Amino acid sequence: MLEAAAAELPIIATRATGVIDIVEDGCNGRLVPIGESTELADTIRELLDNPHVAGTLARQAREYVERMPDKDDFLHALLTLYQTTGASTTRAGSSVAGAASTVELSVGDK
Repeated sequence: MLEAAAAELPIIATRATGVIDIVEDGCNGRLVPIGESTELADTIRELLDNPHVAGTLARQAREYVERMPDKDDFLHALLTLYQTTGASTTRAGSSVAGAASTVELSVGDK
């Protein structure tokens, strides 16, 4: 989904966990209820019939992706958080190293 947004394509998705954290219905994509194939088809038809609306949603989706922090920014913020909580350097350093490898695996490249 993020790849489609980065490619400036309109997003139509179901209201599933995770998706609703990224897509705001009518702003950067369209959301339909899970299992509602008729509503999904209607929404696809609506965007095909209204290329201006589809283009606006696609541009907003692209802008959303461009505003996302990158992995290095996230790791820097995490390290700063650990340092400002008063955790010992040794504990914080090892915790951040572990978190960094976890983030590497789960975030991936944009």
